[in-house]
This record gives sequence, structure tokens and C-alpha cells, in this order.
Amino acid sequence: MASGGSYGLSQSPFSVAKDRTSRGAPEYPALTLRGIEREPNRVAVHTLECARFGSSFLESRHGHDTGVRQLPGDEMETGSRVGPWRPHRGRVGSLALMRVAAAILVATVAATACEGSPPRTALGYTEDAKRAYDKAMGEFNAHNWIEAQAQMREVKRKYGYSKFARLAELRYADADFEQEKFGEAIREYREFVRAHRADADDIAYARSRVAEGLYREVPDAFILSSAEERDQAAAVDAYKELHSYLSDYPNAAPAAHARELLQTIVGRLIDHELYVARFYLNRDNYEAAVARVRYAIRTYITSSSEGGRNGMVVAPEFGAKALLLLGETYLRMKKWGDARDAFESVIRSYEVSPIAGQAKNYLAHMLAQGV
Repeated sequence: MASGGSYGLSQSPFSVAKDRTSRGAPEYPALTLRGIEREPNRVAVHTLECARFGSSFLESRHGHDTGVRQLPGDEMETGSRVGPWRPHRGRVGSLALMRVAAAILVATVAATACEGSPPRTALGYTEDAKRAYDKAMGEFNAHNWIEAQAQMREVKRKYGYSKFARLAELRYADADFEQEKFGEAIREYREFVRAHRADADDIAYARSRVAEGLYREVPDAFILSSAEERDQAAAVDAYKELHSYLSDYPNAAPAAHARELLQTIVGRLIDHELYVARFYLNRDNYEAAVARVRYAIRTYITSSSEGGRNGMVVAPEFGAKALLLLGETYLRMKKWGDARDAFESVIRSYEVSPIAGQAKNYLAHMLAQGV
């Protein structure tokens, strides 16, 4: 190869410059992004030649065995020329150098893909993230849930440092929620809450969806036999989550809807407790019946009678039914004083309820019996 020979590539920091201390070492042409793009095959040859020259230069300068050997017929140092070197097939050093040269070539070609692209700015990054998110929302609004979730995943993967990645996480969970995959949606909302504790508004939204998801998981056929205690676990979870959410976010936008859900779930829980109490009453297990009624009053009625911090008030008929059943149980137990107190509480607290009329009838019967 003649000194100063060209492969059509301009000079760059990748040049293997002529070392003045060497004896007639040639100056090899340089590697540049533009040159690689135009003539990739010739660049590969050029890179390997550079590796071979480096091997011979190190060996001649420092006496270091690089594993490159001159074969018969090759010229080594002729003043202005270095002969075409070939690596000895059995030596490791030459192979290592060639691997280094190949790595340099691959990295440089990869960089070529970015040539001509303007550097990404913060504004450009955000705009790209918004465009990708808006495109995903188009699929979401069209109820194309699978495609919407696939695109939301891409937004999160590509633009993890933008707010749109965070929004994409919520919309991904929303898609599962809309498909009534409540278990998966609840898990995703809870993961969001753990990962983004500083985003107050988004956390409030995610927690409201967790509460509603738990409510939706409560089976419609909720009132079952007293032996099926496990069937109220979903309702209890929903009650706790709704109560906690309203305690933390009483004035949030979803709070009004959450109160409606909480009132419904409390009604279901009270009905279940009274159902179990009647079960015990019909089997003359009076103490167990009293315990279940008092639990319902203490847990779900008294705690909500003033609205509390969450602003939820239990419908009047639940309290009236509970007190009436308590009075009936005391009558069966012949605890006349306790029965009278229960019936009078119904009339005093729920005088406009139809159940108040039943309490008055019981009191009249007791008066007629002289008890």
C-alpha cells in the first residue's frame, strides 16, 4: 500500500498517523462517519489493515510478540512501504487485535445512524412523548384495549422521564378496569401508588379506582348462609378502602361517587350481619344474635350516624331494622327492660320510618302483658 493512499475517506481522529520514530511506517487513511456510510466494504478492509500495521509497529518498537508473523514473500520494511501483512492462524494476539478493530467498526457504523439527526432537546423529547401518548389515547377512546395497552407500554418504555409515561401507566390500568379485569387493574393502580407517592392528584385518582374496583368485585349474590363467612371478605375490603379514601380525600372530585359506593356497601354489610343474627335467633342462640346486631350497630351505624369525617350517612332504615331486631331478641330472652329501650330508640331516632310503627306495636303488646 502506497503512503498516503486513499480509500475515499477523509482524515479524522481515527487516523493511524505516521510515527516518526518508526522506519518508513505508512500513514493510513482515516475512518469517518461519511466515509463509512459511502464505502462500508472498503472501510472493513481499511480497519483490518490498520490492525495489522498496529501489530507490526508494536512488535518492531517494543519487541512485543503480537502474534502477527511475516510469511515468505512478504516485505517488511523497505523504507517507503510495508508489505501486505497476514495474521498467523495459530496466534491469539492477531485475533484479539482484529476483534478490537471489528468492535471499533461496529460502534462507528452504529453512530452513523444518528448522522444528520438534530440533537434531541428537552422540548423535543416532551413533544415526542405527547404525540405518542395522544396516539395511544386514540386507541383507548376507540375501546381498542389491546392496541391501546401496547402503545401505552411503548410510551412508558421510550419516555420514562416524562409525565406522559406516568399517565400511560394509569391509562393501562384503566383499560383493564374497563374490561372488568378488576383484579389486574387493582394491582396496577396499587403499584402506581407505590411508585409515584409525590403525585397527589394521580394518587387520589388511583386510590379511588382501587376502592371502586374492590366494590365491583363484591358478588351480587352477597347475602348467603351464615356459614359462608368468607363471602363477605370482598365487601369488607371494599368498605375499608372506601372509608380510607374518603378520610384522606374528602374533597376530591371522585369523593361524591365514593360516598355513594360506601353507603351501598355499608347497607350490604348491615344486611348480612342482621341475616346472621336472625339465623341465630331462629335457633334460639340469643346471645350470638345479640352480639351480631350490636356489632352491626357499633361498626356500621353508630360510627356513621353523624356523617363522620368522610361525610357518609347510613340510610335510616338500616339503623331502624337493627334496633327492632335487637328488641325482638330481648323479648325472646325475656329481658323486658332492654327490649323496651330498643323499641323506644327506634321511635325516637327513626320516627318517620315505617319500622317505627312496628316498634310502637311491640311496646303496646308489652304494656298489655304487663311487662
